[in-house]
Amino acid sequence: MGRLDYRTLRENVLDEIRMKILRGELVPGERIVEQELASEFGVSRGPVREALRQMEEEGLIEYARNAGCSVRQIGPEDIYEIYYMRANYEMMAVKLYGSPFPEETLMRMRQILEQMMQLDCSAYLEVFELDNRFHEQIMDLVSFQRLKKAWEDLSYGNIVIGYNLFVNRNDVTGIQYRIHEKLLKVCQDGNLEEIVSAILDHYLFGLKKLIGKMKEQDGQETTADTQESA
Repeated sequence: MGRLDYRTLRENVLDEIRMKILRGELVPGERIVEQELASEFGVSRGPVREALRQMEEEGLIEYARNAGCSVRQIGPEDIYEIYYMRANYEMMAVKLYGSPFPEETLMRMRQILEQMMQLDCSAYLEVFELDNRFHEQIMDLVSFQRLKKAWEDLSYGNIVIGYNLFVNRNDVTGIQYRIHEKLLKVCQDGNLEEIVSAILDHYLFGLKKLIGKMKEQDGQETTADTQESA
C-alpha cells in the first residue's frame, strides 16, 4: 500500500494495522516487526510503536519477552470476558443515567439501525462498526470518561471477534439488525430495570452465538485433521 496521508500518524497507522488484521494479512501468532510496518507506511517507528501499544490495550496484540509482539489469538475466555465487561459497563451507564433515554439518543440509534438494514450481507466489517456505534450511544448517556475509556478499549476486540467468526455467514447483517432492533424497542419503551435486563440478554445472545460458532469451527478443523491423517 502507499504512504499514509496526514491525519495524525498514530491514528492512520492504528487504522491500517487493524485493517491488516481484519483482512487476514496479519494472522494470530504472527510476529509483528515494527520496522517492516514503518517502511510499508512510510513513517518512523515511533507512530507504529504507539499504535501497537494502544492495540495491546484493546486486546488485539500481545507482547512477549524477547519475542516482540504478535497478533493475539482470540479464544472462548477472551470472548466471555469482552462481552461480560461490555455488558456491565453499559448496564452501569444506564443505571448512572437513571432516566428514560433522551429522544436525540434514540434517534441516533434508529439512524444507525437504518444504515445497518441497508447493508448487503457481504458488508461484514461495516455491520460490526455500526454495532459498535449503536452501543456507543448508551455509553454516551453519562460523562464518566474513565468508564467510557474502559468500554472503548474493548471495542475493536469486539469487532475483530465478530468479523473473524461470522466472516462466512450470509445472514450476519440480518441477525445483527434484528437483535439491535429488539434492544432499541426496550430502550424506547421499557423502564430502567427492563433496559438493564435487555442489555444483558443482548450480550448473552451474542456470546452464545459466537462461542457456538467457535466450537463449530474447531470441530470442522478437528474433522479435517482426522481425515488428513487417515
